[in-house]
Amino acid sequence: EAVLPVAVTTLVSQKVLVMTRLYGFKVKDLLALRLYGVDKAALVTRIAHCCAHQLLVKGVFNADPHPGNILFCLKKPLSSNISGGDLLGTIVPGLLDFGMTVRINETKRRAYCVLIIALFEGDFVTAGNALQVLGYKNNQSERAPERDAEFFEYLFRDANPRGVSQKEAKEFTEKREQQKKEDIANNVREKEGRSMKELPEDFIFLSRVVGLLRGLTAELDCSCPIMYILALQARVGLAELA
Repeated sequence: EAVLPVAVTTLVSQKVLVMTRLYGFKVKDLLALRLYGVDKAALVTRIAHCCAHQLLVKGVFNADPHPGNILFCLKKPLSSNISGGDLLGTIVPGLLDFGMTVRINETKRRAYCVLIIALFEGDFVTAGNALQVLGYKNNQSERAPERDAEFFEYLFRDANPRGVSQKEAKEFTEKREQQKKEDIANNVREKEGRSMKELPEDFIFLSRVVGLLRGLTAELDCSCPIMYILALQARVGLAELA
């Protein structure tokens, strides 16, 4: 659930666009978050659901995702007992600035849904096939397709506070370094190393959405189950495409 500004049709012309105003607070306003008793992890989780729903169910998502385009808004009158604990039932994300969007056709949307569900279930073969449909390819895709799936499993992993994220990044880097050493030992390493051949444009925007969620969890010192949320919305998306 989220709120968005909508056009005031009686005030719109060819040169002027008037929209309703959202009243809320910056999503990284720690003082306001504390004042209203916001469960930060739950708020970021709601934002993640909004992003995943746009991508996997609607096929249209904001191509300029950053914290400045997100508020947390008070949907209902607050209880007089502000200090009484979590009031997130009254708070929803406010999503701003859809002036730049990416649209994904049904074929690609289905492939994204299949990719994410396969990654969630640990089915790297199906994930690799979905990546081919999406047009993702590097110079190791044919020789070691499981590495592509490993990368996207890492990309869509849960978002955590900085310390945990840094540890995960270190472990993934070490795994890649070990693969590199094994390739060299087996005399199969490409001269130019691992390099991209084909990268769909929407992948770039998708990575920015994931980066937004990781940035928020780092700033707010909380966690968000990105893969689980993506898988839930992917199942909804496949059901609607059936």
